[in-house]
Amino acid sequence: MTNKLIALTLLIVSLACASAQGQAQTRTASANSYLARGDAFFDKGEYRRALADYDLALAFDRQSAATWNKRALAHDQCGNLPGALDDFNQALALAPGSAVFLNNRARIFLQQGEIARALADLNLAIERAPKFADAYAHRGLAQAAQDNLTAALADFDRALQYNPKLIKTRFNRGLALLRMGREEEAERAFAEFRRMGGKFTAAQQQLFDQLAGVKP
Repeated sequence: MTNKLIALTLLIVSLACASAQGQAQTRTASANSYLARGDAFFDKGEYRRALADYDLALAFDRQSAATWNKRALAHDQCGNLPGALDDFNQALALAPGSAVFLNNRARIFLQQGEIARALADLNLAIERAPKFADAYAHRGLAQAAQDNLTAALADFDRALQYNPKLIKTRFNRGLALLRMGREEEAERAFAEFRRMGGKFTAAQQQLFDQLAGVKP
């Protein structure tokens, strides 16, 4: 092979590599742009528009665990639990050690009544991140669903230790105390819930009345 031919070959290879690199950078930039716009829609509560942009982001980059997680959250907000679960599974396939993704998938399992599967994810999330308040809060809900009220109360307490601003957890802690017959402590927990700005939803009020023995 002559020197000219060698030089020409190297030039072609160099140009091909540069082109591939440029295309990859363009795809990454496009994915990031759609992801950012989707996040903006999500923050405004426009979840279906967020979904559309997350779809586009994934069309450019299917290896982004963060984007799968974001789209799963949007599916959850739209009430599509199977879609959310599929996307959390994809996120965890790419980042199996993520305590955040495990906690998020556990929330779906809780909503579907898959308590054992939720507990498995939450136990692993807490093992990976021992001060993860949300994981303790959700594990408390799972424990309460299995009537393990002492364990549930311990998890709610740990969640509030790491994040005192978890208002819903104060309500759930009050319910656990009420179910355990510790009414005075329950009332203090509900008082703290209200003091922090918490207000009973219709469903929460109904549950509270049932546990407190109040007839409609």
